[in-house]
Amino acid sequence: LIVIKGSLSRARLAETSLKCVSYQCKDGECKEGVDVCEESEPDRPAGCFVVWTTNNVTNEVNVTLKGCFTNPSECNNTECIDTATFAKKNLNYCCCRGSMCNREHKWIPEATKAPESVQSVPKDTSVMMIVFIALGSACIAIVALGVLFLTHQKQAMFNEIPTVEPDISNSSTNISHRPIDLKDIKARGRFGVVWKAQLGTQEVAVKIFPMQERQSWITEQEIFKLPRMNHPNILEFIGCEKRVDMASTDFWLITAYCENGSLCDFLKAHTSCGDTHGQVGTRRYMAPEVLEGAINFTRDAFLRIDVYACGLVLWELVSRCTVHGGPVDEYRLPFEAELGPHPTLDEMQENVVMKKLRPRIYDPWRHHAGLIAICETMEDCWDHDAEARLSSSCVLERLSQYARFPTRQFFVATNELPTKVATESL
Repeated sequence: LIVIKGSLSRARLAETSLKCVSYQCKDGECKEGVDVCEESEPDRPAGCFVVWTTNNVTNEVNVTLKGCFTNPSECNNTECIDTATFAKKNLNYCCCRGSMCNREHKWIPEATKAPESVQSVPKDTSVMMIVFIALGSACIAIVALGVLFLTHQKQAMFNEIPTVEPDISNSSTNISHRPIDLKDIKARGRFGVVWKAQLGTQEVAVKIFPMQERQSWITEQEIFKLPRMNHPNILEFIGCEKRVDMASTDFWLITAYCENGSLCDFLKAHTSCGDTHGQVGTRRYMAPEVLEGAINFTRDAFLRIDVYACGLVLWELVSRCTVHGGPVDEYRLPFEAELGPHPTLDEMQENVVMKKLRPRIYDPWRHHAGLIAICETMEDCWDHDAEARLSSSCVLERLSQYARFPTRQFFVATNELPTKVATESL
């Protein structure tokens, strides 16, 4: 009976006691099992622990010891977790309270903890950091002040009201003290009125801007004062001035007077340019596929049509040159000698498409060392097959090569007197 009671007591104790995974290696032999932890005193509960090592290179974990642990004052977790920030000699340890809680183990360093070497910053480093921050702030401030200053200066120069004082007009353009007699109003527009005026013996045009169009007056001055604007084919700028009276303030811009008005007005008043060139039309420059009505509406097809016309233009240029130094023949359009000055569309179709007619290339051109190269280029340009024509870049490259040839290479190869290539005359 006593034996039976003792066995039952040990069975109840085993059921209620804490169990931990046991692991131990000795003499190269490792054993794993289950230990029943005995509590010696009520205030000293038992717990489980794990000791392991970690390889820093391969991150391989090797468990060295598992078992029961008495009085684990710091082991209040139900999981076995090592929170140490750094493992000493790669050795980790964790403990826990709970049956078989050491079956799994983890290493989770506390993020709030930091090594002592990081916490303490050398004084020299702090000083250098402060110096760098101060210098950077000073540089940024200097750059910002410079930008603000330049912006202010530019705005001040832009907003300055030009006057007839010597600081904005030199002596050659300042005619504020010269008598200008306004004659007739020639035009009125949004920005002002254009007058025909008399300045001494010279007829001038005076454009008068009202006060609200002062900026337009400034803009036109700036345009006329651009470099290389003093050219015989550009309207002559004489000067500018500011006129103030009791009623208003006006700004004057004085230029040479052009009797025929603007180019737009002149072209509108003279629509006819003669009996020949103004009525030429473009059918004589049409490529065979255009005359035939077989056009592919692609970019490449249109470029090849233009190359055909380029060949005809080259023929026109060469036709105005002489290979013997004599008089130049009278100018003729392409196909004018063959079809007359006004060929019809049917005539162009019959001769260009059906007969494959092209402007005549004269024998002296083919015997000229320079012109023969251009003749070959124009023939390649007006080829009947659009796909066989040269590209525009190829034409440009050929002409560039001709221009780079030494002059002696363009002399006639026969016994005739040497003459330079036609391209030097173009």
